[in-house]
Amino acid sequence: SEKALFNRDPYTSMVGVKPYLPLSAHYPASEHDNTIEPGTVIDLTGKLDEQGRLIWDVPEGEWTILRMVSRSTGAISRPAPLAGVGLESNKFDTTALNHHFEAYVGKLMDLMGTRNRKKIPLTGWNTLQFESWEMSSQNWSKNFRDEFQKRRGYDLWNYLPVLSGRVVGSPELSERFLWDLRQTSQDLIIAYHLEHLKEKAHQNGMELHIEPHDMNPTTDMVLASVGDVPMAEFWRNHFNSAFSCHQASSTGHIYDKSIVAAEAYTSFMTCWELYPYEMKNQGDWAFSTGINRFVYVRFTHQPWKDLKPGMAFGPHGIHWDRTQTFWPLLMDYHKYVSRCQYMLRQGDFVADICYLLPEGAPNVFVPPPSAFTGDKWTPDRRGYNFDACPPSALMEMAEVDDGKII
Repeated sequence: SEKALFNRDPYTSMVGVKPYLPLSAHYPASEHDNTIEPGTVIDLTGKLDEQGRLIWDVPEGEWTILRMVSRSTGAISRPAPLAGVGLESNKFDTTALNHHFEAYVGKLMDLMGTRNRKKIPLTGWNTLQFESWEMSSQNWSKNFRDEFQKRRGYDLWNYLPVLSGRVVGSPELSERFLWDLRQTSQDLIIAYHLEHLKEKAHQNGMELHIEPHDMNPTTDMVLASVGDVPMAEFWRNHFNSAFSCHQASSTGHIYDKSIVAAEAYTSFMTCWELYPYEMKNQGDWAFSTGINRFVYVRFTHQPWKDLKPGMAFGPHGIHWDRTQTFWPLLMDYHKYVSRCQYMLRQGDFVADICYLLPEGAPNVFVPPPSAFTGDKWTPDRRGYNFDACPPSALMEMAEVDDGKII
């Protein structure tokens, strides 16, 4: 299911997820008695009647009949209020993206008067952010067969039994087909989803941030490279996503992007408890990994003048808005962060070591263990499941130090 992209688990929050799929350079002779020769596969699609029944004069011999269909993966937008819940869009062509852009982003731009501003700087909304992937994978669409042949140079039709776990030709040939399947998936996501989204952003005077990590079926760094700004995330508690900071920084170094952003201080159940003094050391750690733009999670609109602490972003994130008790005292802290970010964007990055990333998709860049030596911000990954565990259960599962979740 992993190699055929039926599924891609979240690397950040599940234990045992492979950063990449290891493949052998040498394959022994097939031990499968039922290896299928590619030339013996027969397409029976034209033998179905209007009711979908197979009408076929079966030749002599033993045959295995496979019924192969495509359907929605069932992935939905999350987390979202009920009105915002819906099926994920097809990432392999531009039709669904165009529709979603017009129905959502387009309406907001029309409302704000920012549509088609092109290169004119906006005074307010100037960025589209492609959040962490989190929607698993996709391995088919109406255009996939044609795109596969155009990009890989052969027809995949006779190799489709591999998607059911069977061996076609040989184990090596089947593995090579699955490699090509995953590479084609990445090509289509890059060309028809992210590159197209960046084009639409630029047409409307906006830049594109991309967080590539988690459940991503492509190579994280390739996906992030499409954006104007590669982006990571780091958590105050619960999840260890420190690798994404090294990954985003490396993307910036390789693809010559001077700004590397991070979804900063994401947390769970902190309930207005965090404050700048407690946050500073982790912020300095993020700067040291190569991050030079903090995107605070979260800054919630507070529509009431007399109600404090005001509206929350559910259980997630620090609460970084005007209803915080320390908000009037933040000028010096904001100046410090701004100055650090500015200085860290100057000059050219120079490194003594180049780390070779394995080829193929999916792929998460995880730095060598030495990159995390003595690092207090990279606890072991726990594998919490927000959907399966209510907040009370999560609190019981977490380790507690001085009354605070770590």
